[in-house]
Amino acid sequence: MQELGRLLQQARLERNMTLDDVEELTKIRKRYLQAIEQGDFRVLPGSFYARAFVKAYAEAVGLDPAQVVRMYESVLPPLHPEPTVGRPRARSRDARRFERLGVLTTRLLMLVFVALILGVSYYFVSEKMHRNSPPDRERISESTPKQGVSGTVSPASPTPTVSSTPKPSAVVMRQQTVGRYEHYAVSNTDVLRVEVNVVRDECWVQIMKLTGSGKAELVDQGIFKAGDRKVWEFDSSLQLVLGRPAAVTVAVNGVLLDTGNSVNPKRFQINLERSDAQVSPVGSR
Repeated sequence: MQELGRLLQQARLERNMTLDDVEELTKIRKRYLQAIEQGDFRVLPGSFYARAFVKAYAEAVGLDPAQVVRMYESVLPPLHPEPTVGRPRARSRDARRFERLGVLTTRLLMLVFVALILGVSYYFVSEKMHRNSPPDRERISESTPKQGVSGTVSPASPTPTVSSTPKPSAVVMRQQTVGRYEHYAVSNTDVLRVEVNVVRDECWVQIMKLTGSGKAELVDQGIFKAGDRKVWEFDSSLQLVLGRPAAVTVAVNGVLLDTGNSVNPKRFQINLERSDAQVSPVGSR
């Protein structure tokens, strides 16, 4: 492991780069970069991210990431670690939760059944009393038309229908790839709505807002687990980085993006096209 760290450190020093420079390029925290150089992969968030971080580090210092991973395959953590202990407890808690839910459901059904019986009984009793009651003479006399009086009833004028103009939906168009970023253009809207769903395993996600000068400002980043869902809304263009794109789905204003099946990180830049603002593409990060 230390040989791999020394290789990356030497390549970094040959390029006169500091760990802060590598952190700025890769968006990987400095303490993770230090752990890679020291060969301590236990500090990293997971076995998959150990490989992804090593690839990103190697690419940032001018090395071939695939070749580095092949050379040090034996020292890198395995892709599929053994399942952690504690699943039986989780299952037992789930079982108890379902049992309590079953009891509550049973009680609720009983209450609904009793209420239904009372409602039906009340209906039949009321109907029987109504049939046995004498007719209302006063109402009969009022409903009888008087002789010698004629008239016509004008039909009610139809209520005009108000036609509402449907709100136009956003248009998402795939553009060219600039550097490592796949560009998309979104028009016909003033807000970008990005939704990320983790469908399996886990995924490291980073999302940044682009200012008017093209500078990227970090908004959110972290490791999302299977079943997690996160939604962001922006009034400007943005950049999105996925550590494991095959594990997630990404929708921009309801339109799914092609995340592919690659195990390598994937980067997107979503450009909000408005007449009052223009953001320069940033593809060198």
